[in-house]
Amino acid sequence: MPGARSYRRFEDVVRELTGHKHVLPVHQGRAAERILFTPQDDQLAERCRNLLIATEGYTSYGGLSGRDLEALATGLTEANDPHYLAHREDTAASLAALLQDTGMPVVTPPGCHAVYLDAAALLPHLTPRQLPAVSLACELYKEGGIRCAEMGTLTFGRPDPTGGPDTPARRELLRLALPRRVYTRSHLEHVARTAAAVAARAESLGGYRIVQQPPHLRHFSAVLQPDPVPVA
Repeated sequence: MPGARSYRRFEDVVRELTGHKHVLPVHQGRAAERILFTPQDDQLAERCRNLLIATEGYTSYGGLSGRDLEALATGLTEANDPHYLAHREDTAASLAALLQDTGMPVVTPPGCHAVYLDAAALLPHLTPRQLPAVSLACELYKEGGIRCAEMGTLTFGRPDPTGGPDTPARRELLRLALPRRVYTRSHLEHVARTAAAVAARAESLGGYRIVQQPPHLRHFSAVLQPDPVPVA
């Protein structure tokens, strides 16, 4: 039909990707390992095997357990199932709707992997250098044990090599990732109830400041200190 859009099967797209890339991320593949190494060059594969022997042992020694290999194969199969992907999309959309009902500013559309909260919109009294997404993450954990990931200035800001103020990130987001086959509706409702309690006292939340940080990937091991909101 003229003008009709053609669609390809998910598995065909994945198969083509593995044919062009040496490294393929498999974060959604349900395996503990997040990277699948698929060298497409014989010389590169040989160099990798030689390095493996020098650092880890012969290629038949150890390696992934049978359980991990099965999880990886199952995950790659499931991740190409349109019904599975539709379920992931519905779950994320459901959580996003619950959070929006609490007054939390949610980035839309939510996608499949996670729901993102706009911490800067919820906490406008905090500057990017006061790490509003960190503040929201800590408060959600203290209120209801909700673990999430900061995606703001702590992670994406650029430290000044001379010791001056950081260059802030473009957005101050908080990621609530959705592990596969883990959460039920009651879990999502608990997240929403916790978010509602935090949103109700958003104006009182203080920020955080960095007191110690490594030269790289500081969001993993930086030391932070609370920066309370001044009393009016």
